[in-house]
Amino acid sequence: MSYIKLEVRSGGIYCKQEKEWKEIQFGNLFLYPPETKGEKKKEVNLALHPENVTQKVLSLVRDSSIKGLFSYLVGEIKKVKEIETSSEPSKKKLNLTLDRIVETSVYKKISEPYVTTFFQRKDVHRKTSKFITPPSINLNQHTFETADPTIKLLEKPLNNILLSQPKSLGEVHSFFKKDVIKKTEIEKYEKLKNDIIPITDNLKKFPDSKIKIGIETALERVRDEKPISCQVITLIKEIINLCSEDKVFLKQIKNSKYGKFSIFTDLSNTKHWVNKSHYQIVRGTPAYIACVDFDIYLSKSNFIANNNSESFSWEEIVNKIKDGPNIARWGEGGVVFTDYSGLDEIGCPYNEKDQLFIEIKSLRNAGLKIKKYDWEIEKKMKKVK
Repeated sequence: MSYIKLEVRSGGIYCKQEKEWKEIQFGNLFLYPPETKGEKKKEVNLALHPENVTQKVLSLVRDSSIKGLFSYLVGEIKKVKEIETSSEPSKKKLNLTLDRIVETSVYKKISEPYVTTFFQRKDVHRKTSKFITPPSINLNQHTFETADPTIKLLEKPLNNILLSQPKSLGEVHSFFKKDVIKKTEIEKYEKLKNDIIPITDNLKKFPDSKIKIGIETALERVRDEKPISCQVITLIKEIINLCSEDKVFLKQIKNSKYGKFSIFTDLSNTKHWVNKSHYQIVRGTPAYIACVDFDIYLSKSNFIANNNSESFSWEEIVNKIKDGPNIARWGEGGVVFTDYSGLDEIGCPYNEKDQLFIEIKSLRNAGLKIKKYDWEIEKKMKKVK
């Protein structure tokens, strides 16, 4: 019996891990036998659980993927969507042929579904916003040389109020943190409110700048009795004094495009104290792929039965595949080889279509969260309404 066999190995579907890391318990991945009854479902990467119809499973093989695979193997370089929407007679004929191939192909499961790991690069994106940086930084390992531009701009007044040049940014941070007042300390707030009265008057003569906007915001925190370090007011006073005495410093304040004064009011966020160029970028993390190894069988007898004369003939398909690349990618990290000569171990092509999937709930219970599919997004929207 004439047939084409494709051997699909190692490829799978990328699983997005939850933000809060959990230990992966692969023993909790319960795999279920394929569903063999019922009408053909709408072609989505989702199916119902064979034993519990309320439970969803992640299908590891999609009709659209099979269509794209055969399209590539017959030598077509255009994407499936372009083929489906093309008005060219040759593309219409190819599209009908691919639909027929998908309809008559069957799968033989070679391995049980499994989860494998790979090193997912995080530093290959062009946009720095895609980099993963540490949530906090040890400031004892940094000095003014590696500091945020705003801290560098205010190095002189900071040295003045510390009465010496600090060995690290950690010393500067501790200087502010030790004098943070809380909402319950009413007397300290009253004293600060009195202290900022002359500062408010002096700000009227202060040059318009980003630092001035940051100072005004800090003063509002005092009036609203929000947590703030008393030393922030000390720093503001020193900045104003220096601007009246030091023309070079005054010019720097006027011309500077930096003014992230919230660095001194939000002391819990140490990352902002360091220049972004000195962040330690996480270049990669473990990631997970749900895989299955299987063979695809396309037999001549199944294909030509009730075949539309407008599609390619069996001989044309075989010739196109033989003239094609004979190897293709599959999913994430998978490979496909073609074979049209050998026979199955029982002496004939495989005729039953195995459905290959993994239970979504078991993936999540194991600490993995796959990307949201349309059915999840739609369900969430309905709840909002």
